[in-house]
Amino acid sequence: MLKPILFGGVFLLSVSSGARAVAAPCVPSGAGAAGYVRCREEVQARLDAAEALLRDARDMPEGERAPKEREAAQMLLDGWSDGFAAACRAGEAKWCQASGDLLYRAAHAFRWSGDRQRAREVLAMLLAPENGLADSSIAARALFDTAVDASQALDFERAATAFEAFAAKQPKDEHASDALENAFVFRVALGDLEAAEKALDALARTQATSSRAGLDFLAFGLADALGRAEDWAGLERFLAGHERLFEKARDELALRVAALRAKAFAKQGKAALAEAAYARISSFAIEALVERAKSEPGGERAVGRALEAIGDAAIARADRQGAECLQLTVKQGDRASLEKKEASLARAERAYLAVLAFEPVPPPRQAVTAAARVARLHGQLWAQVQIASGESAAAPYLARAKSAYEKCVDLAAKFQVDPANGACAAWLGRHYPGEHHVLSERLPALRANGASRPPPPVLGEDGVPIVATAVSPDAGPR
Repeated sequence: MLKPILFGGVFLLSVSSGARAVAAPCVPSGAGAAGYVRCREEVQARLDAAEALLRDARDMPEGERAPKEREAAQMLLDGWSDGFAAACRAGEAKWCQASGDLLYRAAHAFRWSGDRQRAREVLAMLLAPENGLADSSIAARALFDTAVDASQALDFERAATAFEAFAAKQPKDEHASDALENAFVFRVALGDLEAAEKALDALARTQATSSRAGLDFLAFGLADALGRAEDWAGLERFLAGHERLFEKARDELALRVAALRAKAFAKQGKAALAEAAYARISSFAIEALVERAKSEPGGERAVGRALEAIGDAAIARADRQGAECLQLTVKQGDRASLEKKEASLARAERAYLAVLAFEPVPPPRQAVTAAARVARLHGQLWAQVQIASGESAAAPYLARAKSAYEKCVDLAAKFQVDPANGACAAWLGRHYPGEHHVLSERLPALRANGASRPPPPVLGEDGVPIVATAVSPDAGPR
């Protein structure tokens, strides 16, 4: 077998018994270059032998195939090094021609043999500028292969970079869109949202306006990621700059986008814009979507997502009334302050509980959230009346608060969601310990570095951990 040996800066080939030594590499030497041509012909014979060995390997048992594929891969690599490397590195396009195919073929042969690291190294040779092949079409294919290999190795940064480079080199290639979409997904997963937006914009440029199906879902994914990162200004800017991608979005997706835009306004204190956006969402007639869902695959899921967006809008609008109610205080001996508080609570309660009347079904998370908000209002009113007028006068308000918190707990159990993180059950457990017990679901102990840690505490609505206190059943509500 031929093996390159570095001697005095020049590679020579050592040969196993029976093979003839050949000086290497072949170097162009003028217009005629007869010696170079003879050298190349000799190298070509060795390359033909490598290809024959690869063909023979296909028919061999699996256990015998890999060594032969590895041997053939090395022969192809040696052939390029001996016959073409010098010409390519000297910028001799006439002599370099399409020799990149040899490196590409060698890389695949190494991969077939199971030597993935060697395959990566050979692909890297194709991409190295000093080898004179970095701008070739075969180098672009090597970029795509490098990206796929990195994806399989879960090296998302390297994969995204290679996919982006491939698409930049070959924007009209049939795989350019796939490459950009993959790069976009990896960038979002990595949290590099700025690079993800660039990939999305490049993807939009590769597609005609009439064939942008799917881009709206990708754009929504990025918008959602910006929201989860609480980059509200960035979210507003992104949605404003990419409205064209949502022009043909289906109703449920358009609603979800509108909900994100409204939330971005609200989080930045742009109350008027937020209210207008939420009002548009709340006015959406879902009946047509429900009817269409009966005959479309995935229709029920679309209805559910639309209901969630409408529910979020309804709760956001109700929160304004809820906040007004929470700011009011019942004053001792001031009947007017109590009546004002009660009237404010009634308005907020109607707004919140409208979510429970949604058709065909209320969205679970939003329904429980609405019930928890109402329970909090009743709990605060009872506490204020008790402070202002005493326990006896506050008794009816306590009963209403208890009923509201029990409704919250019942809905959380029914829908198997609890966005209030146990706050409703915790309130009942504190104030009615004889009737309600705060139960922690049995979970395996969390471990870090081998040490057990207790499960996280139950949090109140204000995010403060609730500390359980032993109270006598006869003590009555506090």
